[in-house]
Amino acid sequence: MSNWLGPFVEYHTSRCIISIYTLGHYNNAKLVFAYFNTDIIEIKAKNAESDTALMIAASNRHTDIVKALLEAGADVNAKNNSGKRMALVAAAEKCHLDVVKALLEAGADVNAKNTDDNTALTIAAENGHTEVVKVLLKAGADVNAKNKDGDTALSMAASNKHSEVVQALLEAGADVNTKNKDGDTALIRAGYEGDPDVIQALLGAGADVNARSNLGWMALWWAARDGYLDIVKVLLKAGADANPKDKSSGDTALSLAARNGHTDVVKALLAAGADVNVKDKYGHTALRRATILGQTDVVIKLLQEYGAKD
Repeated sequence: MSNWLGPFVEYHTSRCIISIYTLGHYNNAKLVFAYFNTDIIEIKAKNAESDTALMIAASNRHTDIVKALLEAGADVNAKNNSGKRMALVAAAEKCHLDVVKALLEAGADVNAKNTDDNTALTIAAENGHTEVVKVLLKAGADVNAKNKDGDTALSMAASNKHSEVVQALLEAGADVNTKNKDGDTALIRAGYEGDPDVIQALLGAGADVNARSNLGWMALWWAARDGYLDIVKVLLKAGADANPKDKSSGDTALSLAARNGHTDVVKALLAAGADVNVKDKYGHTALRRATILGQTDVVIKLLQEYGAKD
């Protein structure tokens, strides 16, 4: 074997695989791949981490190497031993659009799942790769596929404030009200993260503003707890109920905002008809909570103006 092959080859028993990290030239790569499936090199061999050359090339955006490997017969849908890594998922995760296209053209299963039941689409959506998401959708990706936690591409994009991805998924028919195993919808997750653009997109697509998780949490509660005034106003305008309690502590959006000192949020909730004297499971009102936690006199005075009782 020529000396120039040395930096590119790892020996494993009587065979060897390509070390893609140092390959850079398509023509040289094709010459190496001519040895594949012989006694010298096995194209489907795996390294110590059980990755194939195709997986490594896809992950590192060596597009020409990917194409040469595919021409030489590499398994486009191969998984590593753990089942978590596939070439298409690796490329989608890192936003290697040209590699994604090459793999799809070679017959990659666009809906294949790893051990976490994530598809290339859910991974791309989670990471905010809008163009990759669009290519995968065009190739037939299941927009409502769920992973082991019950999350879809939409909920993952909403959780990470990727408004463009959210819009692309909604336009492709994503179910805006589907829930994960915790009972969270994309809107509930977006309320937690506090992204107004995502909130508006979801509401515009028909998201249930009063959807509740398994613990009884709503998008409004997360926004109120963390002081996202603009989102609180949007949710209230969309018909969010300010008075439901959560199932564990009996907290309301008002008590959460009051005990965290979010004066403007408290004001918005009271103006929307929040019950100022509702009690949690410990018998505490929002006023009592605010007093115990030493919140500002402004919050306490505001509650009292609306008839709060200790």
